[in-house]
Amino acid sequence: MAGRQALRIGKISTVHRIPVVAACLSEKVVATSRSFLSSAHSLRDSLGDSLGDSPASPPSLASPESPASPPSPASAGASAAAAAAAGVRAGPTVKAPVGGDRPRTIGGIGAPVRGGGARAVVRSGEQAVGGISARAVAGGGGARAVVRVVRADGMGVEAQLRLEEKLLRSDPTGSNWFVFNADVAAPTIVMGISGKPHELLHTEAVLDARVPVVRRFSGGGTVVLDGGSVLTSLICRRGVVPNLPEYPRPIMEWTEGLLQPAMANVPGFALRDNDYVVGDLKVGGNAQSITGSGWLHHTSFLWDYCPARMRLLQQPSRAPEYRQGRSHEQFITKLREFYSSKDDFLRSVMVALALRFDLRATALHQVEALPFQPWKSSVAVLSSDELTMLTKA
Repeated sequence: MAGRQALRIGKISTVHRIPVVAACLSEKVVATSRSFLSSAHSLRDSLGDSLGDSPASPPSLASPESPASPPSPASAGASAAAAAAAGVRAGPTVKAPVGGDRPRTIGGIGAPVRGGGARAVVRSGEQAVGGISARAVAGGGGARAVVRVVRADGMGVEAQLRLEEKLLRSDPTGSNWFVFNADVAAPTIVMGISGKPHELLHTEAVLDARVPVVRRFSGGGTVVLDGGSVLTSLICRRGVVPNLPEYPRPIMEWTEGLLQPAMANVPGFALRDNDYVVGDLKVGGNAQSITGSGWLHHTSFLWDYCPARMRLLQQPSRAPEYRQGRSHEQFITKLREFYSSKDDFLRSVMVALALRFDLRATALHQVEALPFQPWKSSVAVLSSDELTMLTKA
């Protein structure tokens, strides 16, 4: 027989199966379990440090709800050791410049905001492009891939999509990226690259509500994004994830496993068709874009939602089988029911990512300043006239 013992890291529970027959546990097994618990708590604490290229990492992001306090020398040493074991590079704390942005952290994860004067430091043997060290490490050879973490809170949906498309198609550093936005600037409807407004939207209601409609560069369905959304995008170069067939379905299935540690407290979390679900209720929509040099997987998580905005969407003619004709409100659920805050959720996601990748925080203003090669973006905002004409067509 087997029991289930939950090891809790902050608000993150990781479930392990352990034999119930305690008499058979050797002293070595007990010591190992205690060591894991100690390392897990140290890892949780270490994520309060900034994830950057030391010695000049960008300022960490401090949450207004939980301002970061300076660690004691003893805890700092333990945190650094746990972070190193998990592949998280902890840089020194960077004080806010006078009159500039205050350092803020989200869920203990160091990720930079606009402003601040810290510049990335180039390590020996690394090449710098636009102040960012070009160091995308492919997996498979024992070294873990470096993923640069960018917080884009407050960014508009159109601007974020254009930035992600640049990072996928024209990144001069050749890096891997994780971009997240927990504070969408304004309500926006986003359609897949081949979406048809007359099939997907109640156009007159959309025009009356003055909600902009954006066509993204990836596939997938139509979503309403607003302050209740949490947006995440993982951008990887070819071959970074060993043995992964780089096609939409295998990528989605791989991300399900990637997120499982973060969703330990979410019963019934799974990938179903193209969605993340809790049981038979949708909690996140996914879309991909794949190029010759890499791939992108982005997700809009439903932290909360506005029923009135959901009613701007038509019932799609093509829907996943598990939806069974249900309305939008009957078909979705809220992620906030399983986490105490967005910070709590994002902390869980960062810990899950740190199990697979070497995370490095990178300032948003640095990313925006990269010397991207020019190309024609596929992201487009549909004007009122276009929506009307496309509807009549």
